[in-house]
Amino acid sequence: MSLAPALPRDLPADLEAQRYELARARQLARAWAETLPEPKRRDMAALFTRVAIETYRTEARPHASLSSPFAKPYGRLDRAAAELARVVGREAAPLPGAEAAYFLTGLYTTLLAARERGALGAFYTPPALANRLLDMAEEQGIDWTKARVLDPASGGGAFLLPAAERMMAALPAAEPAFVLRQIGARLVGMELDPYAAGFGQNAIELLLADVTAAAGPHHGLAG
Repeated sequence: MSLAPALPRDLPADLEAQRYELARARQLARAWAETLPEPKRRDMAALFTRVAIETYRTEARPHASLSSPFAKPYGRLDRAAAELARVVGREAAPLPGAEAAYFLTGLYTTLLAARERGALGAFYTPPALANRLLDMAEEQGIDWTKARVLDPASGGGAFLLPAAERMMAALPAAEPAFVLRQIGARLVGMELDPYAAGFGQNAIELLLADVTAAAGPHHGLAG
């Protein structure tokens, strides 16, 4: 079987239009966040992101099992904000898996106040740059069947997601349970912000949902 993550469903004819709609939804979410009192904003950003991720999972990766949050945000979203978060999750469903996961985890930083982003160092590496750096590592001879990856400021998983994809691609004939053990042992992210860390964990779980399902109910990716 192929261990490359499958697309959740057929991509729309115009993927750029889908990305445009998502960008619009993110702008609306940002405008909503800017109306919030700053002491509440980080918790509301985490709640909004959680709803979007859960909706995406339901729409695109229903077989994925997501870990519980590392920290529970205080408060609750109002009805309009919760519906907007669900719209974002649904709109992200047609995107390629890694792109959708990065977009969803990036919502959290998008909704934070500038001062909070600075204090947390919440500036995620763009996927194109992360992939280019991994390409450079490959050019220097990295072996993805053995390589260990440690990201000391992993955020939403900008480096961990493409690294996991490359580890899977390097083990095309391996048993799914073996692949999960390898990734669990050789891919490590560290993050001070418990909300960001939880979303990064969820992003990896979404990416590996097919492999985890194929491995069976007693196998999973350790947090």
